[in-house]
Amino acid sequence: MTPERTRVLRHVTGDFFTGAYRMTGRMNVGAAGAIGILNDITRSGAACEDVYISYVVTPASILAHYNNVRIAKNGLEALLFTKREDMGPPGVARAGYSKIAHYKVMITTDAFEVYGIIEMTGKYDPDTMLHEGAARFFPVYNVTINACVKPDAKYSGEALLVNRSKVSAFCGGENG
Repeated sequence: MTPERTRVLRHVTGDFFTGAYRMTGRMNVGAAGAIGILNDITRSGAACEDVYISYVVTPASILAHYNNVRIAKNGLEALLFTKREDMGPPGVARAGYSKIAHYKVMITTDAFEVYGIIEMTGKYDPDTMLHEGAARFFPVYNVTINACVKPDAKYSGEALLVNRSKVSAFCGGENG
């Protein structure tokens, strides 16, 4: 008889953004957090519960509510969290003591403008965020995101996971 494996699950709440829609709901995550689920290359979607759907440009108008929603990761532009720890562990283990530098950036997609801070060890290098490694999503902190078609439709939080395949411009790089 093999011992039963237990998996620690916790719920995190976030705003899932596609080009036109904002879906606010819960995701079950394990130790790897939401960043682990979104960067898992063996799965093409993410399951969410208790989801309220609205247009990005009219966040107060709820279109629908569903108990279960499956979101295609390749269609997801960003996932916003009010608390940084809800994102999960963002980085890989670093050997020794590496100083983390903070850089102010503006990131654009076809639908959104993202203003926030990225963290990097060493000098500013956006190519590292956009092209190196297998991660589909990367974190931005102390963030404000708004719809390009209606800039006053703003959302903010402590952390945002951005789909690197949706990025059209990566601007900035000033120390933050």
